[in-house]
Amino acid sequence: MNKKAIFFDIDGTVFEHDIQDLPKSTYIALKILKEKGVKLCACTSRVSAELSNLSGEFIRMCDGFIHSAGAVIEIDGLKYKTSFLDKDDVRAILKYCKENKIVARWAADDCDSCHFDSFMDDKITDIWRYLYNMEPTYKPWDGRMIVHIDTFPPMYKADEIRKLVNNTNVVVLKETIEFIEKDASKGNAIKEVMKHWSVDFSDAIAVGDGKNDIEMFRNVELSIAMGQSQDEVKNAASYVTDRIEEDGFYLALVKLGIIDDVLSML
Repeated sequence: MNKKAIFFDIDGTVFEHDIQDLPKSTYIALKILKEKGVKLCACTSRVSAELSNLSGEFIRMCDGFIHSAGAVIEIDGLKYKTSFLDKDDVRAILKYCKENKIVARWAADDCDSCHFDSFMDDKITDIWRYLYNMEPTYKPWDGRMIVHIDTFPPMYKADEIRKLVNNTNVVVLKETIEFIEKDASKGNAIKEVMKHWSVDFSDAIAVGDGKNDIEMFRNVELSIAMGQSQDEVKNAASYVTDRIEEDGFYLALVKLGIIDDVLSML
């Protein structure tokens, strides 16, 4: 099966947190795809500062990066598109979080701007260290243009939070609610990259494990859900593979005939 591009989530899809790296099998799969001329594009909710501790080998392999949940697109190491949040919406979100003692992390599109706005929480800071091997610093929003806000409210407040904004895409995930520009999403971002690379629907693969990856699945012919995904994600995919720690990324590509099983030959 010949494909021209693969779009993949990072955390839980190619990056395993317990080892703070890609599994060996995933590196092998990506190298084979690269040798076959397949374009590699990482698609993540991580912002610039949260990408800084990924391995240089992985970063160099990627032809594109879609980060900040689709608000920022980079192709061949160059900024292709940046979508900024509406400032009135930012004020409303951060004011609500401060008044309700909800942790909020805001980020601009640079490696130094990733900050908790109103207060820090040790438990959530520990989560950041585990997920990204870094932690945001405390710094109230200073009015600059930003690309992404991540919050940790009680999830029953999701509908109430949606009413705070007018020009913002509110993405409700399993344990967090993130905010990006109204037309930004992983799905819209991969459509732009596919157009730039002249890749058709039938020529692309998407792999992920989160609800915001479903938007990617809708824009490609072949979609793969990781084994630890929620049922909603699995049901949206055309193929369900094993968990990341069980070499799910590699095995899916082998079983679907996209790469040869070189590991069994070692």
